[in-house]
Formats: sequence, structure tokens, C-alpha cells
Amino acid sequence: MKLAYVVHEMGNYVAVYKILPVDSASSNGSIFEEVQRITTRPGSMKAGVFTGYSKAAEIQLTADASVLLASNRGYGPHSGNVVGYKVSTTDGTLDAGIPTDVLDKYPRGMELDTTDSSGNYLLVAGQSGSTLRRWKVKSDGALEKTNVKVQGPPNPTTVAFAKI
Repeated sequence: MKLAYVVHEMGNYVAVYKILPVDSASSNGSIFEEVQRITTRPGSMKAGVFTGYSKAAEIQLTADASVLLASNRGYGPHSGNVVGYKVSTTDGTLDAGIPTDVLDKYPRGMELDTTDSSGNYLLVAGQSGSTLRRWKVKSDGALEKTNVKVQGPPNPTTVAFAKI
């Protein structure tokens, strides 16, 4: 089954779409069929109810497609967060998600560290605190803090890795 995961910044949700064969397109010509819409603000705040400032920023999918990560700017008890969702092995839908406070009000960009052989580390660019922090991605989607933190560059927004 082919799937697409799309973060909706202003709506604070992730949508899961099944990609249909072109000859199976719906009456409006779409080859995308939405199968799930899930909030990026799990817990007591349901999609569309939270009235404070919050915008989803980015999503990442682990190499084995077992965990999807979504960042939220301005949502959390003290700062923004990253939500880790377990991906169903049967239909690709997402579980309720585990939010982790990533110690920056606006976690903007994030990237899974493809230079690490385990593939289980996430680098988060903290836009408001001008930090880069490395987190271990656990199998349930939770993030575990590591001792890797870089202060600066000012207001980072995007992260990319390369092996040269």
C-alpha cells in the first residue's frame, strides 16, 4: 500500500492519504484518499479546540516507517513539542501520539540523522532559542534527551544531513 503523510500547519493536524492507482482516481480526479486526520496536539486539546498560538511545522518518517514525528511551534506547557506517532503495520494509520517538550518555544525544522547507522536520532532546530538539540527516537515514538546541544546559529529553521 502506498501512503502519503501531510502536515497541515494552520490546522495542526497530520493527514494520512492512501495513494490510488491513476486509473482508480475519484470522480474529482484525485488519486489521494484521506484515511485519517489526527491532531498534532494530543492529550486534552482536541483538533480545533486549542485557542492559543500553535502551528505544526514539519514531519519526518523513520527509515523503517515505524514512527512519524511532527513538530509544533508554540504548543506545550512551557514550549513547543515534537509528537511521535507509532505507524500501524497493517494500514499505515497513526496512534494517538506521544508529545515531548523539546525545550524551545518554536521547534521549526527537524531531520532524522541519516549519518548515524542506527537512524534513531533526531536533530531539532529551535528557532526561538537559537539551538540545535539531538534527541533519541524510541520505538514507541517518544523522544529521549541526549547531551548534544549547540547554541546558535541564530534562529535556525531547517536541518539537513549529508555523508560525503
